[in-house]
Amino acid sequence: MSSAGKIEFISNKIPALLSGSYNISLRHVLDYAATSVFEKIHRFHVQSERFTINPQEILKQFPSPNISGTFDNVLPHVIFSRPSLPWERTPQPPGQAPWSEPHSWLAIMVFPAYNAPESVIGTLADLCPAPTLGPSSSQSALPSGIYSYGSVYPSIDDFLEVGETPATSCTYIDLPIRQFAAIAPCQEDLRWVAHVRSKVRVDEDFSTFYSVVVANSLPTPGMGAVAHIVSLEGLADQLPEADGTYKTAPDWATIRLVSLASWRFVVAPLEASFSAMLLGLNNGIIVPTAIAPETVELGDSQVRLPAGVLPDAAPQDAPTAPFNAGYTVLSGTDPQPQPAAWYRGPLLPSTLTPAAADAAWAQPLLPAIHAASLAMTVDATPTQDLSYASAWQLGRLLALADKNFATEQVSWKRDIRLTLNTALGQQNRLGSGSRAGYAELVRAVVKDPEKIRSVLGASLSTDGAADTLAIPQSLVDWLARLTQLQLVPFPYLLPDSRMAPAETLRFFSVDQRWIACLLDGAWSLGRQPASGWGFDTAYQPWQQLLAGTLLPSFAVNGSFWPATGALLNSQIIPGYWPGIQFETDPIANVVREDLLGPITLLLLLDRPITSLTCKQPSEGIHFGFDMDEAGQLSKQLRYVKIDGTFYPAPKKPDPVIGQEVADLILTSIPQRSATVIQLDELASAISDALKLLPGSSLMPVDLAVELVESMTSVRFDLPVATEG
Repeated sequence: MSSAGKIEFISNKIPALLSGSYNISLRHVLDYAATSVFEKIHRFHVQSERFTINPQEILKQFPSPNISGTFDNVLPHVIFSRPSLPWERTPQPPGQAPWSEPHSWLAIMVFPAYNAPESVIGTLADLCPAPTLGPSSSQSALPSGIYSYGSVYPSIDDFLEVGETPATSCTYIDLPIRQFAAIAPCQEDLRWVAHVRSKVRVDEDFSTFYSVVVANSLPTPGMGAVAHIVSLEGLADQLPEADGTYKTAPDWATIRLVSLASWRFVVAPLEASFSAMLLGLNNGIIVPTAIAPETVELGDSQVRLPAGVLPDAAPQDAPTAPFNAGYTVLSGTDPQPQPAAWYRGPLLPSTLTPAAADAAWAQPLLPAIHAASLAMTVDATPTQDLSYASAWQLGRLLALADKNFATEQVSWKRDIRLTLNTALGQQNRLGSGSRAGYAELVRAVVKDPEKIRSVLGASLSTDGAADTLAIPQSLVDWLARLTQLQLVPFPYLLPDSRMAPAETLRFFSVDQRWIACLLDGAWSLGRQPASGWGFDTAYQPWQQLLAGTLLPSFAVNGSFWPATGALLNSQIIPGYWPGIQFETDPIANVVREDLLGPITLLLLLDRPITSLTCKQPSEGIHFGFDMDEAGQLSKQLRYVKIDGTFYPAPKKPDPVIGQEVADLILTSIPQRSATVIQLDELASAISDALKLLPGSSLMPVDLAVELVESMTSVRFDLPVATEG
C-alpha cells in the first residue's frame, strides 16, 4: 500500500552562483606589428526569490496551518521544493568576504499569538531610508529609527535588483529591538537552520530533493502561535549574540523584516496530539507494548448502529440481528408516506464476509428493467429489503444526471445495434438472401445473448482486440469511478449518522452485490426487455470490471475495485490530512482516499486487511526534544558517521547511522530562554557528547540526524470475523 523508503539528510546544496549581477569578460590580445586588444563584456543577472516567494515553492509547513496539537517540544519548519533556496542569497552585508561555511538567508521566527507583529503590505520603498531614495522622491520611506534591508546600501539603485522598483509590493513586520534580540538567531545559528532532505522510494530509480528551514525556537505552551518565514539577507551584522545581547548597542530601535509567508497553529494539551487523537477514537484503550507503533484495542469499530439504538422508523418487534449486520430501517414521506423497509448501503461491518456477486446470484436479477425487481421480501418486520433496489435506482439517476455519459452510452448502444444489423444482413446475403430470411435471422439473434456475442465478440474491450466488442474507454472509466462510490451521496453510504459519530474509526467490507446493482442501474439507459433485445444480458460491464478483464485508464496494477476500507470521522482530518500515511497488513492498494466532509475521510482498499497503521505525515519528521513534566528539555543522541568514523565509538559492530545510543542522553540543552534554542552552542554540546576526534567537526546534516524525531504511528488491529 505504501512504498518502503528512507530519508536522506544532506548538509546543504550550494547553487553555482548566488543571486546577483555578474559580468563575463572576453579579452583577446593580438600582438603582431602593433598590439591590438579586443574585449567583449556580457552582463547578466541571477535572480532568485527575494522579497516575495512563489507559494508553490512551499511544499509543507509544520505544524500545519490552523492545526492544534502538542508542539511545545518541536521546532517548526518549512519544506521548500527547491533544494538550493536557503543558500541562493546570503545574510552577509554586500562587500564582505564570504564566510567559510554556508549560512541560510532564510529564518523562521515563532511568536506567541498575543504578541505577534502585524503583517503590513507595503512597497520596497518602505524598506529604504529617505536618503537612499533621493531628495526628489515621492515614495514613502523607512521612518527614522527603523533599520531594514535598504539601510545597508548607499542608494536605492544599489538596493534594487533587475525587475524591482520602489513600488514593488512586499509584506513586512516591524520588531522592536528587544523582541528581535529575544528570538532572532545569531550569525552562527544560521549555519544550522537549513538542510536538504531526499526522500528515496525503493520502488523508483529517482530521488526527490527538497530544502528544509527550521526555527530556532519552540512554540509557547498552551496558546496560539504565529510563525513567519523572514529574510535576513544582508542583516547578519544586526543579529544578536548567542545570548540575545549586543556587543555594541545598535543605532536603531526597530527592525523591519520582510515576511515571505506566515501561518498560525495552536499548542494544545497532550490530548490533542496526533497519537492521542488516534488512540482516543471509538473510546479506544491503549494497549501497552514495548514495540512501536502503539496499538489500540478498539471499542466498536463497525459500520452499524450502536447496541440498543434503533432507528425511528423501526417497529417495536424488529429483530436485532439485521442492525448488527449494518442495516437500518427507513420510511419515505414524499410524495406520501411509504411503508418502512430495511436498507443497508455498500459498507458492511468488516466482521461480515460479503456474499459474492457471482453468476448464480446475478443471473435471475441482472440486468434489471426497473428498481422494483430488486426489492427483496424478507422474513422479518419490515418485510422488504430495498438495499439493492435503491442502489440500482441511484445508479440510473446518476447516469441520467451526467449528460455526457448518458448521451455516449445511448449513442454507443444504438451504433452497436446498427453494427449487429449490418453483420446479420451480410450473413443473410450469404444464406437465403431474402427479406423474410433476414427478419427471421434478426429475431433469432437479438434476443439470444450467446448469438449476439458470437456475432459482435465474446466480451468487451477498450482496444478492440480480436473476438471482442470495443467499448469507449470513457464509458469504462465512468463506471469504474462509480465502483469506487464516487458521486454516491453520503446518506446512501451511511444512512444513519449514529453509525459513525464524531471521533470514530469504522472498518468495513464492501458489498460487491450492492455495487453490481449500482452499475447495472447506470448501464440501463435505453434498455429493452431481455425477451426482445438481449444485448445488456450479453454484455454486462460490471461483471468484467469485477473480474478485472475490463480496466479503467486509472487502474494501478489492475487495482481499482474496492473490497474493504475504513471511515475516519475525526478532527484529526483537518489537522493532518492530506499527508497521513496508511499502511496495512497484509499490504493492500488504496483505490480511493477522499474527503466526504470536513472531518470525514473515506479509505477504500482492494483487499481484506487485518490491521491498519496510521503514520504522521512525512512533514511531521521534525526537529524536537524530549520534555519532562517540569518542562526540562533533553535529547537522546544517535550514531553519526563523520569522515568514515562512527561517533560515539560503537560498543557493538556495524551500528546504523541514526540509531539511538541507549545510554547517551544530552540533558543540558543550550537555551537563550525557555523557548529559544542556541543552535550553534547545541551543535558544540553534541560534538562534545559524541567525543569527536580532533579535526572532525559536526555538520548540519549530523545535527539534523541528532535532532530529528521519528514519525508518530498508531496501529489498529481489526476484530476477527465472527459473524456470518
